[in-house]
Amino acid sequence: MNIKFKKWGLGESPRTDLAIETHEFNVESGKDDGIKVETYMSSGVEITKATVYAGKGEKESGKRAGVYITADVGTLYLKTSSEFESIAITVSRIISELIPKDDGCVLVAGIGNAEIISDAVGPETVSKVIATRHIKKMKEDIYHSLNLKETVTVQTDVMGNTGIESAEIVSALVEKIKPKCVIAVDSLASRKLSRLASTVQISNSGIMPGAGVANRRLELNEETVGVPVIAIGVPTVVDAFTLIRDLLTENANIELLREQNNFYVAPKESGRIIKDASKLLAASINMALHGLTLSEVTELQQ
Repeated sequence: MNIKFKKWGLGESPRTDLAIETHEFNVESGKDDGIKVETYMSSGVEITKATVYAGKGEKESGKRAGVYITADVGTLYLKTSSEFESIAITVSRIISELIPKDDGCVLVAGIGNAEIISDAVGPETVSKVIATRHIKKMKEDIYHSLNLKETVTVQTDVMGNTGIESAEIVSALVEKIKPKCVIAVDSLASRKLSRLASTVQISNSGIMPGAGVANRRLELNEETVGVPVIAIGVPTVVDAFTLIRDLLTENANIELLREQNNFYVAPKESGRIIKDASKLLAASINMALHGLTLSEVTELQQ
């Protein structure tokens, strides 16, 4: 299905936070975007690594230069406990590869609005991440006996509630705490229903909160906060305009397309999805940071 939206003046790029989807759309449009893509399997999970290069890659994709790794995790609530553990191990390994190897604290930031289900991946995930910095400061002997790494967490909320950009909050904490890196967790937007809640994107290029839903905020990356930023997210919504563009033929009702602009679709199982996605991300982050097994993570969270 080849829909020629350009003739309608609607632009060519779909709204999506996923680098692989931007690349797919460029390929469908016959455009060479200079993005290198590799796909491989890891413990039964399909992994796609998209490398966006400075210059042409950034210009053609609209993404910052860096590595964007997408894990196709499937429908989490249909997974057995052993399948879930295998997925968590795979995702944790990807995160571990991006975390700087030197000693130092890691700041895990949950981006998003906890009061809106489809935007709650960040806050829900961070609420389950094991914070240890306070233990080190208050009970150093206990901290060392646990053999955990120094970690702090924060839920930044959204500027509409706080009046403060997430990047400003994180920057202030970085200046005070001086972590070696930031892990930012956020809900994402996809161009395809099939990827909602079944995909995890991990990147070393940082994040622009709200970009996928046309509500761009101050970027959260190494340039803005002063330390490397690892961005982790799960797509929870699809822009209705983008969805219709992907599904309808070129005989589509253009007025319908225009009316659906800035309207977003989320699955009916959003509550369950956010719960499962945040459980997976938190477990993967805890395993990557502290070198724990999934059972150890579960025990410490109780």
